[in-house]
Amino acid sequence: MTSTPGALLITPEVDIVPISLPATPEEQLTVMYSVLRCHFVDVVRLTDQMDMWLDDGGVYTQPVNKLATVLAMRFGRTSQPYYGPVMLAGRDAKGDTVPLSRDKLMALLTSIEDLL
Repeated sequence: MTSTPGALLITPEVDIVPISLPATPEEQLTVMYSVLRCHFVDVVRLTDQMDMWLDDGGVYTQPVNKLATVLAMRFGRTSQPYYGPVMLAGRDAKGDTVPLSRDKLMALLTSIEDLL
């Protein structure tokens, strides 16, 4: 399986883990299920070029992810808290999940550091 680094996992415990993102949607979904520890995922569109993936049922089974909630608020998502681990990944013009570019990844890490 060929994979490209380009996603970040943020846990409720404020661990920030780089994730290699596989090339195919099926493999990406397998990685998401594994790192998010779930069976169904949901997506929050943070920008035209970045998505936040999370456990669809996390509100019932996971603790609040305060860092992910504050980060989402920075992008205008102020309506709710987010639960459990989240994965941040890129998004192309067609809406497909793609790796974050190195520049976007570095900017995201800087933004997260400002929130801590």
